[in-house]
Amino acid sequence: MIGLLMSAVSVYFYLKVLVVLYMHEPIAQAEVPEPRFADLPGGAFGLSVSLLVCTVAVLALGVWPGPITQVAQKAVNGLLPSL
Repeated sequence: MIGLLMSAVSVYFYLKVLVVLYMHEPIAQAEVPEPRFADLPGGAFGLSVSLLVCTVAVLALGVWPGPITQVAQKAVNGLLPSL
């Protein structure tokens, strides 16, 4: 019974969001300048390097996950030796 009541309350809040999204006129938005990465300290080079490092790490772990899973298994065995 309580689950049914809580579901009704959640439907009210979700419908409230949908009404605001689709049934109200949008307000005027202020002009937001585009971010310029060249103005950052280090320029766009630092951003490019960090994205490259993350991309290589994701690809390496996706293709060759063995070492990471072995380290994780050793950590679990060290914390929970009964498993």
